[in-house]
Amino acid sequence: MTAHKTRFGLVGDIGGTNARFAYAQIDAAGVVALSGMQNLVAADYQSLDAALAAFCRTRPTPPLDFVGLACAGPVRDAAVTFTNLPWTARMDQISRSTGADRVCLINDLAAQAWSVPALGGNDLAQIGPDVPQNAGEAGAPVAVFGVGTGTNVAVHIAGDNDQEHVFGGEGGHVGFAPHDDQDMAIWQHLTARFGRVSVERVASGPGLVNIYEAICSLNNLDPVCKAPAMVVEYARRADPIAEQALYRFCAVLGSIAGDFALSFGARGGIYISGGIAPGLIDILNTGVFRQRFEAKGRFQSYMAMIPTYVILNPFSALLGAARAAR
Repeated sequence: MTAHKTRFGLVGDIGGTNARFAYAQIDAAGVVALSGMQNLVAADYQSLDAALAAFCRTRPTPPLDFVGLACAGPVRDAAVTFTNLPWTARMDQISRSTGADRVCLINDLAAQAWSVPALGGNDLAQIGPDVPQNAGEAGAPVAVFGVGTGTNVAVHIAGDNDQEHVFGGEGGHVGFAPHDDQDMAIWQHLTARFGRVSVERVASGPGLVNIYEAICSLNNLDPVCKAPAMVVEYARRADPIAEQALYRFCAVLGSIAGDFALSFGARGGIYISGGIAPGLIDILNTGVFRQRFEAKGRFQSYMAMIPTYVILNPFSALLGAARAAR
């Protein structure tokens, strides 16, 4: 895209549960302004085309210069098969249905990573306590750890001459490494159930339920909570098993986030995205998250200087999709 012209486009963030859409205007300096944000329940639509059509019916759609979609699944051969939705997306099909010549399909966590330079103070909550004020290395890689219906990670690297690079993968499907005896007991329970325990089996909405059910089994109790929101609700009511599961979940997030920080050399910080963490700021800030984040043996002092944040802006991936489409 040329830098001398304002561009208008449609952007989307499609996960396993929500399909968020907006219009995006990008000015000559590359600054993104979103408008008309709308959140659709993905399960209400049979296809991406149906969801796009439903969004576009809400207001007249000017001619589109571009479409940028952040998709929860790997992008291969100009197409995406969604991991937790029975949908597919192809660039050529989207171009035909929207009339946009330029279509950008990227992984949803890659879009979150693209958004990081555009996020301000109100978009973030720092997770502590006791994180040094000078934590974070300017210009160093940052990693975004996505915790929602699924799990993934992406890294943003600032290059020379204002260039930016984003690398995504399928980090949610690496193996989960137990940290202590209770982690090991949970891992053994889930191994018997699934055969292999990936990070996504414990660090996601369904992962919270998996942890809760494992703790119930270890205590010879029948599980009551059938959904992540129920586990949180019961924990807030001081139900001892749900409370134990929720704190264990936050501890596990800390361990995994620390592993990702080491893997990517993310000395600029770790940013947690998704719909779960914003509702758990108080528990994350008790220290259970940072203790496990920093507990990396000989690298504990290295980890102590890496800041951790929760992304509060529910439309951050839309910003990222637009920035990627620039």
